[in-house]
Amino acid sequence: MRWQTEDGVVLDVLTSKRRGDDIAMWHDALGAWAQALSYLDFMLENPIDAVVRYREGAPVQILAPERAAVHELIVVDMRSGTHRAKTVKNLAQATWLIETLVGSRPFELVEAIENARRHGSK
Repeated sequence: MRWQTEDGVVLDVLTSKRRGDDIAMWHDALGAWAQALSYLDFMLENPIDAVVRYREGAPVQILAPERAAVHELIVVDMRSGTHRAKTVKNLAQATWLIETLVGSRPFELVEAIENARRHGSK
């Protein structure tokens, strides 16, 4: 679900959705509701190690952009026609990522597409 701090920082709390799960799930460890997102596990595989510029630097893991792009396409394909604004946003994000990756990481993009196809026909 979405949290917003007093200073305007917005945080979306997500969890993996399994067949039959509700669209929101309570997480005791966080003490919060999380939005269940289909195929989140696919997007979270093979993260990239990075450093955030904060003081001495903070190590983080970020999504592999090729997996994020493919995930956007999967979600768009699954969504019904009731979420037009989200569909347009997801397609724009996927388009930008794919256009960028074709020039910079084409092999990783092809690998992510093939991996998604191995996970299921849809």
